[in-house]
Order: sequence, then structure tokens, then C-alpha cells
Amino acid sequence: QLQALVEQMNQRVWDAQVALGTNRAGSTLALVYLQGDQAIFCNVGDSRIFALREGRLLQVSQDHTDEAYMKAHNITGRRPRLTQYLGMDPGQVRIEPFVDKGTLHVADQILICSDGLTDMVSQERIVEILTSGETADSCVQTLIRVAEENGGKDNITVILCRILERVEHERNTSENTLEGLADQCLSWGRKLWNRVRDTAQDHWGGRGD
Repeated sequence: QLQALVEQMNQRVWDAQVALGTNRAGSTLALVYLQGDQAIFCNVGDSRIFALREGRLLQVSQDHTDEAYMKAHNITGRRPRLTQYLGMDPGQVRIEPFVDKGTLHVADQILICSDGLTDMVSQERIVEILTSGETADSCVQTLIRVAEENGGKDNITVILCRILERVEHERNTSENTLEGLADQCLSWGRKLWNRVRDTAQDHWGGRGD
């Protein structure tokens, strides 16, 4: 069901591009769905999801870039390019989100962030900030500030979730445990569509062509 969901979101962004007559709209996607002590991780593109447990930071998302191709062919002088993102032509490319799941423990931290953070701040520094004893909000503000101080070359998006108590996993009585996630993501998709439309109109709306 996540596959179908991401395909719908991709279609909406693509339709927005077609309606606006541009091919410059797109977005990465990183989401976490929490249910009891279970977590489902899903991403498209190079925005990352990390899990921090007992001082160890583990990436639970998968980058969709051509970095491996660049290394294999000794290509330098440019950043890795996205191979998957929301806004690809659905008639030409199949969108393939990465999906994984895991069990949550008390004191775990889940970090969702754009490459505006990971390109500017090392994982060691991220761990240092997340284990500083500060509140989640303070840690987020510190991560953003450090990324800006280190160059701030891209948008910096940071979401931090801390697991404060154990919640037993309860079986969903609906036919599909992802129905709630589907509804939420379709809502996010609509908001993304509106944001893409409004941003593009602001950028190109004044042009006569």
C-alpha cells in the first residue's frame, strides 16, 4: 500500500508541474509511522531518517542517488544526483520508495532531516547534540544553527522524536493497519501539491510566456 501511496503523491507533484508548464518542481520524502512500539520508515530521495540508540546513530533510510555510480566511474566535481524523487514523470520512470520497519525502545530518538543538515554537520556532531541532555526542541534549534554556521548551503529541515515510555503494540482492528497512514499521507500530498503550485506561481507567474 505504501507503494501505491507514494505513486499517488508523485503523480500529484507531476500534475502540478504539467499544469504550471515547468519541469523544475520536485521534492524528497521521508516519513515515519509510529504504532505502539513499532515504526515504519519510508523515504524517496536523499532526505534521511536516523535512529539513535545508546549513543549509536544508525541511518534507517536509503539514499536514492548515483553516488555509487560516480565512485565506480571515478566521476568527481559534482554532487551525487537524485535517482528518485517526488515529481518524476510517471510515464517514464517507476518510483520506488525504500521501506523498512523496526521495534522502538524507551530512550530511542528518531531524526528526520534534509541533506541541508547532513551535508553541513557530521554524524559525530549530531550524536553529540542529541545526547547533550537538552530538550528535543533545543536540540533541533542547535542542529539548525550549527548547519547554518557551517555554511547552510541548502534548506535545513529537522524533525526529532524521542520515545519517552514503552507502548505495547496493539493490533489494528481495521482491515489494513496502514489505512491511517494512507489518509495522513494523502493529506500531506495535497499540501505538497499546493506548496509546489504556489511556489512555482510566485517564481514564474510574472512571466509573459
